[in-house]
Amino acid sequence: MHHPTIYWAQRRDVVYMRLSVSSATDVKFKIAEETIHFACKSGGNDYACKLTLFAPINPDESKYKVTGPCIESILQKKEASDEFWTSLTKTKLPYVRIDWDRWVDEGEDENAAGALPNPNDMDFASMMKNMGGGMPGMDGMNFDPSNFKMPEGADFGDEEEDDDNKDEEGGPDEEKGESGEEKAEE
Repeated sequence: MHHPTIYWAQRRDVVYMRLSVSSATDVKFKIAEETIHFACKSGGNDYACKLTLFAPINPDESKYKVTGPCIESILQKKEASDEFWTSLTKTKLPYVRIDWDRWVDEGEDENAAGALPNPNDMDFASMMKNMGGGMPGMDGMNFDPSNFKMPEGADFGDEEEDDDNKDEEGGPDEEKGESGEEKAEE
């Protein structure tokens, strides 16, 4: 029997928990007020664990979801508090780790810039619809430089200069003086 690696993070009202078990089958996940019981099969191995939580949760408002690479759960704390749990479980377990990608310090605002959004709240279809650039034939994604108006007389230095004062080597014409006027015959 193996223990899955468990990653966790929290907010004042919820605990995020991710069990790293790829392609889990026969999943049993029981959420109680003070414990979590978990068992599954993956890659020919059996995984199981029983966690005694640091503080009580509300099992009726807590949920879990089996995805390809892991099993994710959101555990609703029984009492929302400004004080964070010091650990996920009452005793330290070697296979429980902090999920630094979701972690927010107790004093930080969870909605502050840089805080990761809850992936359950993301609308990827809307996000992709509003992206621009690069895919011909898709609305709002065509780039046509002719739509940009350039200022008249704009000089970008790439046109050839037509200067009558210079011969092919760039010097003054032999028949004209330095000022460009014709020389008087002597």
